[in-house]
Amino acid sequence: MFGGRGNTIAKVAIDVATKTMYLRLPGLLAAALLVQLLLVCTHAISAVRTEMEQNYQSYLATTQDSELPFTMESDEKDGVIRASVTTFLPDIPFADFAARLSDVVQWCEFIPLHLNIKACAYESGPNGTYLQFYVGPKGYSAPDESELLALKFVDDSAGDILQIGFTASTGPFGSRNYDFNFRAMEADVGVFLEFDLSSELGLLSSLATLYLATAGSRKVGFSTMGNDRSGKTRYVKGQRGGAERNIVRYLLSIKAYFDTLELAADPDGYLRRLQRWYDLTDMYKKQLFELEREVYIEIKQRERVNQLILIDAIANHQEPDFNTEKSK
Repeated sequence: MFGGRGNTIAKVAIDVATKTMYLRLPGLLAAALLVQLLLVCTHAISAVRTEMEQNYQSYLATTQDSELPFTMESDEKDGVIRASVTTFLPDIPFADFAARLSDVVQWCEFIPLHLNIKACAYESGPNGTYLQFYVGPKGYSAPDESELLALKFVDDSAGDILQIGFTASTGPFGSRNYDFNFRAMEADVGVFLEFDLSSELGLLSSLATLYLATAGSRKVGFSTMGNDRSGKTRYVKGQRGGAERNIVRYLLSIKAYFDTLELAADPDGYLRRLQRWYDLTDMYKKQLFELEREVYIEIKQRERVNQLILIDAIANHQEPDFNTEKSK
């Protein structure tokens, strides 16, 4: 759907323009080069905004008569799975939205709502900032019992366009080449959001394929493929269906987070966030149902405790101890 090229060009132009001031060039030449680079930057940002405005109009037209408040595209080719969604989040000030998603710390406040994210942490160092997802089955798992996916966090925002990217060359079970991109702009009274994810299947993907062909054969995604012989809607299945379910769970995590921001200081604030996420996913039971509400909430409350232990241990350069929750 988008590759972020426009914003990357803008970012490079800004960096080069800034460095130009330190070059040993004649004053007029340096000033002329600086102006030229700033014009390139402005043009790049304008081009991205124009593209997103067109995408927003396309989104409005597509969802006007749809039961879904988002558009969905996905494909599977040469072992690479891709999924893309666009949606509109009403009544969220764009400045607040952009500030929060530009802060890596805030991602750990909503990404673990996803039932397969068992904990989230973050670290910054000489090689950049990384967001750490601890991935596991839908049941309870402590971080040290889960698979680590460490994604490099890159903020390529420019002008009034938010763009956040995550990349990882390797992931759990031999998977690789993860590329997540979020792009957003202010639209009407709210935020228009585009979200792409892609990854390459690993050596153990055959196990996932076997599962999807047997126990997971009834699981479907959101894209439709016409009707079957009885006239019922046919939904995409397999790895594409899994990618579509995954990206929608992430999307609903963002929405649940902003829907419950005013409860952040409440002792039951995180519980209310879990309840909100479950309510949102329950609207798409055909695709997203996995656990009963009480079971999901009990698991996630225990995993929240583990996450806080993990983040504190990282900050203090200590080994985390998850035995309390494991023993329950």
